[in-house]
Amino acid sequence: MGEESTKTWADVTSQALAALGSQAPWVILTALAAFAIWQFQKSNDEHFTGLQRIANESREQARKDFNAANTALKETYTHVAELIDKHIAALSSSVEANDKLNERIRTQLEALTTARIETGEILAESKISLRDAKEALENRTQELAAIEASMAMLVDEASTLESEITQLREERKNINIALDIVLQNSQEINNLLADLSATASEEQQQVLARLGTLLNSSSDKIAKVASYGPIARAFVVDPADLRYGLPIRTTPRPVQGAVLEIDRLSGIDEYPLTFSGADGPPRDLKELFAELGIDLEIRWSTIPDDAAGPDGQFDDTELMSAMATHREPVNDGRWHFYVVLGEVHADGPALSSVMFDDEARRGAAVFVDSSFVQSVPEIDRGKAITFLVAHEIGHLLNLPHPWQAYGDTKSVMSYPSRWPEGERDIVDFFGFDSFQKQHVAWAPETFVKPDESRFFYYGGVTPWAVVREQVTR
Repeated sequence: MGEESTKTWADVTSQALAALGSQAPWVILTALAAFAIWQFQKSNDEHFTGLQRIANESREQARKDFNAANTALKETYTHVAELIDKHIAALSSSVEANDKLNERIRTQLEALTTARIETGEILAESKISLRDAKEALENRTQELAAIEASMAMLVDEASTLESEITQLREERKNINIALDIVLQNSQEINNLLADLSATASEEQQQVLARLGTLLNSSSDKIAKVASYGPIARAFVVDPADLRYGLPIRTTPRPVQGAVLEIDRLSGIDEYPLTFSGADGPPRDLKELFAELGIDLEIRWSTIPDDAAGPDGQFDDTELMSAMATHREPVNDGRWHFYVVLGEVHADGPALSSVMFDDEARRGAAVFVDSSFVQSVPEIDRGKAITFLVAHEIGHLLNLPHPWQAYGDTKSVMSYPSRWPEGERDIVDFFGFDSFQKQHVAWAPETFVKPDESRFFYYGGVTPWAVVREQVTR
């Protein structure tokens, strides 16, 4: 049957070619051309479809690259804005702090420049303009330049203030010299009055007697001022009337009993509060404060974790609330120091401790997960916490940071991080310098005792006057 079909097809083909005659080749060529055109169009359509798919995928990838770059740029700008805000908030009048801030700003500018270049490369590949990004960075650069200008002004003001302080020191010395001269002159005047009285009339003798009484009264007051301790004298601006009315000490303070109440969150250990070097025997906080003439009793208590708020991070308001709720009364005449032992402050781990009650100097806090504590080996973290507790008790006694007052010293009131590498062993800072000891021994009761006056202020007299007086002696 297949052969019949083939023959039939051959017959039909022969008949068709005979009918076409001389036109047969052209018809065949036309049919082949039409087939080739159809085949080409089909191949072209498939190729076009492939190209279109590749183009769509390229556009989609470009869109993703753009979104990723745009997101990275936004995060970079947000991070830059946050860093700059923190830099502005952290500015202080200290030249040392200004130098550190300058270094940090330069580091951030380098980071910003690197980020700008990397972002520019990503955006260039996606053919995205960096014009807006460059304008924003230029604005930030101008802001930083303004900050640097402000810092330069602060340095100038600090220099002027230092000159004024030097002048005040000289004036204080001159006052002391004048006191000595007045005392010497008053004795000579008394001798002269005695000589005149021997040859004077009765009425003249009465006048001379009144003059002698007034002179002796003034001399007694001046001699009393001259006998005061060096820190007590710093409070006496007008020796004639002791115009500030402060209860000046004329003898060192006797040993003072005190209670250190430490309230810790339930998840924090009760640390031994001791410290020692590689060779020396262990010492504790009680021995340390004996250097100041303070007999310290330490009491530990636990407070609920919700005292730190839902996020577990104390802010100053929550610390004040914890003190108001959990601080136990001490009614036996001893001084009372209150310290909260928390995990981290709401301002972040950079804050290792804080006296949160500036107005009355009653309470402070130490944070065991702060950067300072976590930066030391785990075996030494108890020393770090002991150091921070001692540091904050010093503030509760109205002691300043030494570098802000009279020059840095290795004491519990300093920061080890301010000292060169190799000189930052915490143990070397467990002690008090001579000014700190004299402050507790000689300053007025209300200026030292916790819960008596605000930090660094009493009756119009700042402790800086005390500090400067001590430096000149």
